[in-house]
Amino acid sequence: MTALSERLPQSRLRHDEWYNDFTLKGGTHDLLGSKLYESPSHIAIIGLHRAIGEVDSTVRQEEMLQRLMGPLRNAARRHLGLIDIGYRSPIGRGKIDQLAAGAIFTDERGRIIETNPAGEHILRAGDGLTMCDGRISARRSFETAKLVRLIADAAAAGASVPSAGCMLIARDEGHPPYVVRVAPAGGSQAGDDLPMAMLMISAPDESRVSQGELAELYGLTPAESRIALALARGKRLTVLAGEFGVQITTLRTQLRSILTKCGVERQSDLVRLISTIPVAHPVPPATAPE
Repeated sequence: MTALSERLPQSRLRHDEWYNDFTLKGGTHDLLGSKLYESPSHIAIIGLHRAIGEVDSTVRQEEMLQRLMGPLRNAARRHLGLIDIGYRSPIGRGKIDQLAAGAIFTDERGRIIETNPAGEHILRAGDGLTMCDGRISARRSFETAKLVRLIADAAAAGASVPSAGCMLIARDEGHPPYVVRVAPAGGSQAGDDLPMAMLMISAPDESRVSQGELAELYGLTPAESRIALALARGKRLTVLAGEFGVQITTLRTQLRSILTKCGVERQSDLVRLISTIPVAHPVPPATAPE
């Protein structure tokens, strides 16, 4: 690997427009780069930026980086090889990428091939699902074992079954568990015969309309919208009275107003109505590599 500061003398860098107007103003003090692999049509290059004010890398860090170069070169060689033989991503850009649910594609052994932005966000958060040694993994060992089995079944089944099954993945801090559906993904979807599985990941609370949108749709007050969503999550009025610090009679009055505004007669009808409201969430922003 070669550092920019080693290839160009300081006397040259001080007068270089690109270095002064682009690199330095972007917060970068030095660049470290290397060619990983070159195919007939593409070149894969790794580049590392050293921020202004950051101390020089230690010998230990440089040794660790050198140890990574072998795996990185192999990954680049395989990736460019797939491109050159006409491999197509299993993710339909502009379609699955826009889903609020996480989409993760793996091979038959659970090794992660690709994700959409929501799937990457879930893995980076590490709350219930994460990546370990390149494979998808759950927080609890028995959940990982079941997930691996569903993935293997989906990859082996191919197009012969629409789904291999579904399961819940526990999360931390009282968050609702992820609902994970596993289905075959390969053949025409991937552009080759590589056996793969697709995981669609969502959380129950993430499939409900927000408090603000519910209020806007049906003209509810903020308090009424909060009550309606709490009821949709299975809370009882007696419990909500304690949580909200109000009288049960007040909640019953507000519930009657909610039912009238939403055009339903019973609480069960209200819950059903809320569950059927289509939801669209913004895709989590891409996280810069660490």
